[in-house]
Amino acid sequence: APLECGTPALYCPPNSTEAVSVRDGYYSLPEDETRTKTRSDQAECPTGHKCIGGKRYNCSNEEYADEPGSTACTTCSTCSPGHMIVPGKDCSTTRDRECQQCEEGTYSDVQNAEMCEDCPLGSHCRNGNREPCEAGKYADMTKLSACKTCEAATFTNETGSATCRGCPAGYFCPEGAQAPLECGTPALYCPPNSTEAISVSDGYYSLPEDKTRAKTRSDQAECPTGHKCVGGV
Repeated sequence: APLECGTPALYCPPNSTEAVSVRDGYYSLPEDETRTKTRSDQAECPTGHKCIGGKRYNCSNEEYADEPGSTACTTCSTCSPGHMIVPGKDCSTTRDRECQQCEEGTYSDVQNAEMCEDCPLGSHCRNGNREPCEAGKYADMTKLSACKTCEAATFTNETGSATCRGCPAGYFCPEGAQAPLECGTPALYCPPNSTEAISVSDGYYSLPEDKTRAKTRSDQAECPTGHKCVGGV
C-alpha cells in the first residue's frame, strides 16, 4: 500500500519512491489541513509571509517580508521623534516603514508620527525638535526655526514667550533683555520704554524724589528757586 509522506515538511509527487523535504523558504501543497500528511508539491513563499517546516505564515503586525522565499519576517523600522512616516510608505506585511526628518519649523514628539506639527507660538523647532524660547527671546508666529530677540526697550523674563513686554518706568532694556535694568543712581532717569539710562540735565533733579526709588527715577524737573540741584538731587 502507498505510504503517507508524513508531515507538511515533506511532499511526495506522483510515483515517488521516498518523501522529499520541502526547501527552506518554500511551503508544501495543497495547503488543505485535511492533507497535512499527504502533500504532493512545494511552492516558494510569497512576500508578506514566512515559510517554516513546509507551512506558510502571515507576517504579524509591525513585521514584513519584502522578498519571496523568506523564512522569517523582519520587524518594521520605527520613526523616532523628530521624524514622520513618508506619505504612503508606512509599514505593511510586504514593505518596511520609511521615515523622514521634520522640516525646519515643524516637529514631532511621538514615534511613528503620521505628520509633523507646526511649531507653536513661544517655541522654535529645528531638526524636528521643539524648544521653548529662552528668556530675552520670543516667537510671535508659528513654524519658526529660531526665536526672535526682544527689541530694545522691551524684555521677557520667561521662557516660551510669544511677545516681549515694554520696559517699565525707572528701568532700561537693551536688546535681548531678560529683565529690566535699574537706571542706577539719582543722576540718571529712565522714562517708560527706555533703551538706556539718561543723564539728568544740569540744574535739574530726578523724579520721583522717593528715597526708596533712588535707583529707579523716571523723569526730571527743573530746579526751583531757592534750591540747588546737583547729581540729580
